[in-house]
Amino acid sequence: MEINYLIINFFSGIFLALFTIGLISNFKIAKFLNLSYGSFFALGAYVAYHFFLSLHLLSILILLFISSIFGILLYVLLKKIGNDVLSSTIVSLGLGILIEEILRLTHVTGYFLILDVPIKVYEIAGVKMAQWELVQFFMLITILTILYALYKSKYGIKIKFVEEDVELATIYGVNINVYQFSSILLACILSSVLGFLSSTTQAIFPSMGWGVLVSGIIVLAIASQFRLVGFKQYLVLTIVSIAYAEIIGWF
Repeated sequence: MEINYLIINFFSGIFLALFTIGLISNFKIAKFLNLSYGSFFALGAYVAYHFFLSLHLLSILILLFISSIFGILLYVLLKKIGNDVLSSTIVSLGLGILIEEILRLTHVTGYFLILDVPIKVYEIAGVKMAQWELVQFFMLITILTILYALYKSKYGIKIKFVEEDVELATIYGVNINVYQFSSILLACILSSVLGFLSSTTQAIFPSMGWGVLVSGIIVLAIASQFRLVGFKQYLVLTIVSIAYAEIIGWF
């Protein structure tokens, strides 16, 4: 029984690490706390509810399009009225509320929605694992591998430069707008994809992303205390996420 609890909490930590990767990317590169992140998670779940059963994998294209539109909107708003960390964070909160209100107003017939899709369960070494748990594990490995390769490439030193000191990076000719735009857009897409994939395992409602957002912010705050940049921060974030889930899961 204890082993089962450990495994359940482990996969909760994997999911939390996946979710928080986008948060820490926005915090370190775009220099704000993305409070719309949980709303993008809900947006992805609603896209799955409306399109997955009818379009299957093609619904992913719709998800990418919608989340990209809102991600671009967030970037534009930050550039127009987000003058510092606080104002940018407030702007992201405003966009998050807007997304949730759109979802709420367009689904007045039912607050809680359920996507009825059979969940496949696999048994590995005597331990039962749901298909979604295995998918998120391989997603995390893939993203960490991509991040490792990115930081080892010629762009890695520029990204580290932006993470450490935006003003100095600008002085030395680094196009910070490209990196900040990419960080915001990819983070918004990641959160939406996670919401899309999570839609089969939980009730869908406009504010469903706030719980995991709070946990993500806590993990981000803990991981930020190590004051790391580059790939190491994501590796530490993963370890902190799993440890957090294991500790909290026992209480």
